Amino acid sequence: MWSECEVEGAAGNFTADARQFPLVGLRWTGQLEDAAMLEGFAAWVEEFTEYLGVAQQPIVVVVDMRLAQRPTGVFRRGLIKLRIRHRAVLDRWVIHDVVVTNNAPVRTMLQTLTWVMPWVPITAVGDFDEGLGLARDLLRERGVLDPALGSATLFGESSARP
Repeated sequence: MWSECEVEGAAGNFTADARQFPLVGLRWTGQLEDAAMLEGFAAWVEEFTEYLGVAQQPIVVVVDMRLAQRPTGVFRRGLIKLRIRHRAVLDRWVIHDVVVTNNAPVRTMLQTLTWVMPWVPITAVGDFDEGLGLARDLLRERGVLDPALGSATLFGESSARP
């Protein structure tokens, strides 16, 4: 049932891909202060939390920041407001964020995610392929990797790792 879940969203500099649930991708690009992006992300979280409330299983979120600029105070405050609004669901999530980036703002983003979601283990990786491979390994460890998933694919990009 959940492998068929197709919750996608896009607004401003934000794109989500949950077609391979419990593997979920979030991609942020450009300026991380765009109001349309924050509103789009909030709308996507609203819709996606309905699926999570029913699923009750571990998920892995791959955050792709390869084309993002440094997160601003506006972005951090937006994430905090979002967490406050959805705390009941967000605090029940079993999430392992894999932050995928090759650029300088990764330290600021790691600090932001750690501050907004302190209960979530966060791992930084060097490239997208490595992030997808790690995500598959984490799902396999948790016993929720769908064998039919084949190679992990998010945003049309596949992992070369089996």
